[in-house]
Amino acid sequence: MRNNGILFSTDLIVAFIAVSTIALMIVFVYSGYFGAVSDNVKAFSRDREAIFFMDYLVKTSSNELPAIGAAFFDTEKKRVVGNLLDKEALKDYTKEIGQLELEHWVVKGIFLEYENGNKDWIFGGREEGCVIYERFVLMNGAVMEKAKIGAVFCE
Repeated sequence: MRNNGILFSTDLIVAFIAVSTIALMIVFVYSGYFGAVSDNVKAFSRDREAIFFMDYLVKTSSNELPAIGAAFFDTEKKRVVGNLLDKEALKDYTKEIGQLELEHWVVKGIFLEYENGNKDWIFGGREEGCVIYERFVLMNGAVMEKAKIGAVFCE
């Protein structure tokens, strides 16, 4: 047997192991990076859904289920007035609701908080481990009031 062949085979094996190790390290680094990006995309998707729900709540009107659209409908102008909520309709139709299910969240409660600090729960209540998103609105009633509408979002 020639020593020349054994030396070349050993060099080839060492080079193959080194290149394979480097390639595996690169794959592991990028898989961790892409995993983090994937988690960020999921978190962004959940936040976007909650923000869009709050936006939808104050800019649309629904007679069947005002919890998903409580904007005031102006009969003279024949249109919905965005950011002006119809408080009475919102309270009347949401008495029976326990929660609303969205794609990523479950809405466990909706509340109104007025300038004087009073908080009026439309349905549900505060729960541990849940996130609250709030938005400023005007309340239509005998006197127009400034308020914050908030929703409790749970996973």
